[in-house]
Amino acid sequence: MKQDLTFRGHDESNHHLTEIQKEIVITCKIETIKYIIKELNGDYFSLLVDESFDVSHKEANRGCFLLYVDRRGFVMKRLLDIFHVKNPSLNL
Repeated sequence: MKQDLTFRGHDESNHHLTEIQKEIVITCKIETIKYIIKELNGDYFSLLVDESFDVSHKEANRGCFLLYVDRRGFVMKRLLDIFHVKNPSLNL
C-alpha cells in the first residue's frame, strides 16, 4: 500500500479513481442534504445563490446555500453545492 502498488485485478487507473471520487462526493452531498432536510423539520427556508468572479470576470463560481432557523432559534447557513460557470453574463 505504501508503495502505491495496485491490488491484483483492480483497475486503479487515474480515470477509474476519478470516477470513484466523484461518486463518493455525490453520495456525501446527497446524505448531507438528507440530514439538512431532516433538520428543517418542514419549516420555512430560503435558498441563496452567491457568485465569485475570477480577475478577468469571464468565469465565475456560484455557491448554492440553504438558510433557515433551527429548532434552537439559531440562523443556519448550509452550503449545498458549488458549480463553475463559464459565461457569468448568462442568468441561471
